[in-house]
Amino acid sequence: MAMLVFMGGTALPAMSSLVPNSTNNDVAYASSEACAAAVQSMHSKAKSLDTVKAISLATQNDEFKSKIQGYKLAFNSIFNEWQTDANCNPIWLDVGVAYTLSNDTGAVKNIVVTLNPTLTKVMNVTEQRIKYFDISSPNWAGYIVYGTSSGSQVESYEAKGSWNQPTVSSPPSGPNCVPQPTCDAATWPGLWDGSTSNAHIAQAGTDGQVSCSRFSCSETYQAWYEFFPNAPVFCSYTVNPGDAMSSDVVNEYKNGGSNTLYDITMKDVTTGNTCTVTAYSFPSLTPWYSPFIVERATGSTTECFGYTYCHLAKFTSDTITGSSWYCNPTCGSYQIGSSTSKNFQYIMQNGGYTNVNNGAISGGTFTETWSTSQGT
Repeated sequence: MAMLVFMGGTALPAMSSLVPNSTNNDVAYASSEACAAAVQSMHSKAKSLDTVKAISLATQNDEFKSKIQGYKLAFNSIFNEWQTDANCNPIWLDVGVAYTLSNDTGAVKNIVVTLNPTLTKVMNVTEQRIKYFDISSPNWAGYIVYGTSSGSQVESYEAKGSWNQPTVSSPPSGPNCVPQPTCDAATWPGLWDGSTSNAHIAQAGTDGQVSCSRFSCSETYQAWYEFFPNAPVFCSYTVNPGDAMSSDVVNEYKNGGSNTLYDITMKDVTTGNTCTVTAYSFPSLTPWYSPFIVERATGSTTECFGYTYCHLAKFTSDTITGSSWYCNPTCGSYQIGSSTSKNFQYIMQNGGYTNVNNGAISGGTFTETWSTSQGT
């Protein structure tokens, strides 16, 4: 049983029922804003990419053709990977063309064909197992933020978050993390339409997974993005516990573009490794909300098989700083918890246990604390 707690109200707010405050709490992200020009440069260069040529080069590859045999094939997305130096100067490393393969039971895996940025050769072809980061009360913990102006809720056109990658481990009691199922804990911000039955979410974050045998456990940390209900795609770079992470999910309307296109920048600030998606067409998403969430992933035919959700991994305290961009009526980036916004909580509860404790928001920051994995 999960609990949904509304701040400043007792029910999910109607789109036109909220009264705003006039204080403009613009948030200053010293580290990320100093690199804003570099981020714009990455997305500008990515928009010049010949996507038709990239897809053609990927799908004509013999290894790709061999790996897709016997599956239903669906294009997922194109992403780009970069390395930035201490001054945020970006070096374009590669282009990833991602497809999702399915059978009669559902999505099975992704195939990612990695190309060089000049699109002259295939660098490698890799497979990714699938698990979903979706919307459901038993697997979300954190805050959902929405802006208001002149008595009405307004759309959010950017969700930006930063955190340090928590360390995950096998819980001392409750579920074990033997392969199938494994244990999992993910952190992400995103943009959400507010639906729970037919949800659409643009999101990017990190995931920590624990897999145990009879004798030992191993941990895997990855960065990812997802345009749910499509399958998530994992970036190729390695994330380490304690790494400073930054995620920026933007509807291009914010920058004068189309409100159906989305840009994602998922960066490991510690190493400079960056994964971007540019001008992804997602017209089914109307971004009313900005979630800032810790989640245990939803299972699939290849991850946590036989379970609706992966078990919750034990994780070290996860402090998240975030902001949401909307017009109130002045358009700008407002820290979560500002007087111009409202929020409500998702509390992860399963089997009568509160699994994750949500800390109070202060100065645009809150801390998620693992309590127990019992019931998950």
